[in-house]
Amino acid sequence: MADLEDGAAGAPDEDIDQGNKDETDKRNRRLGRRDADKRRAFEAFVSTVAGRNWAFDFLTAAHCFHTSFPLSDNPYRAAFQEGERNMGLKMTSEIPAEYMVLLLKERGNG
Repeated sequence: MADLEDGAAGAPDEDIDQGNKDETDKRNRRLGRRDADKRRAFEAFVSTVAGRNWAFDFLTAAHCFHTSFPLSDNPYRAAFQEGERNMGLKMTSEIPAEYMVLLLKERGNG
């Protein structure tokens, strides 16, 4: 498990003294490194056709390109599908715009 001090993990809502400039600066640097690390990891992942195809297939399976409510008359199934969709939408919120455009252009066809 990652240590909170190394910047690999850490909750944005961690308790820090907002009045202490050193503490807030350290936290902001750590979160900035995390964002940069996530972007580099995603860039490496989608730099291959296989990675882009996997991401597109995942987002399709997660119902990201349509709502899941019309897909089921069963409200429990619809709620489950919306939960899947929520995870896919969370992933899309992490994808830089230029890579999202690339994924949609290729539409899983590589």
